[in-house]
Amino acid sequence: MRLPVIVCRFLSFSADTSCSAAPTALQFNAEALAMLEGMGFPTIRCQKALLATGNSNADAAMEWLFGHMEDPGA
Repeated sequence: MRLPVIVCRFLSFSADTSCSAAPTALQFNAEALAMLEGMGFPTIRCQKALLATGNSNADAAMEWLFGHMEDPGA
């Protein structure tokens, strides 16, 4: 089961760091996400890789994943 990732878009820059806009659910490239998950990568890492590569395709995301295996965090 995939859960949407919620992000906050800021409408203006100010000292107030609270979200000034409604959150937006991101839609990931479903085919690429399924392919990466099928290779055994955790969903959150797949989503992060797709975001980092413009949500383009599994090959670009896989290259990003291999290049960032040692990154801390999810």
